[in-house]
Amino acid sequence: MAAKEKKKGQGKKFLCLTIAVFVFLLAIRLYTAMMNEYPKGSDSWYHLERSKELLRGDLFYDRLNAGGTFGAYPPLFHVLIAPVFFMPEPLEAAKPLAPVIGFIAVLALFLFAKKLTDEKTALAAAFIFGISVEIINTAIFLAPQN
Repeated sequence: MAAKEKKKGQGKKFLCLTIAVFVFLLAIRLYTAMMNEYPKGSDSWYHLERSKELLRGDLFYDRLNAGGTFGAYPPLFHVLIAPVFFMPEPLEAAKPLAPVIGFIAVLALFLFAKKLTDEKTALAAAFIFGISVEIINTAIFLAPQN
């Protein structure tokens, strides 16, 4: 009976640790992005403008790329970020998008690693991936590859 309660207590501790790690990883991404006035880089501008074109009905024709071509990017990413244009300040609303999308990648890595290994190893892998300087730096750029 005592062993069962001890295991249950360890499970609660691990759950709290997991939540704390993921809150920390989300916070460092959001902090990086919110310290900038706008999403950085020409890629961010391009993808925001492309999603604005999508709202106007140009689903496949891309006027911004190479003077106009047939869809340079699949439209899913642009559909995902298009709702920021319904906000009063679209550029302010766009700032947390890249960190949140990147955070979803960290969660996906955790879930994938959990299937391959145990929870502790998966959490360690997600944490190491999540604190990678390169991964955190991409939180300020709004682009599908980030």
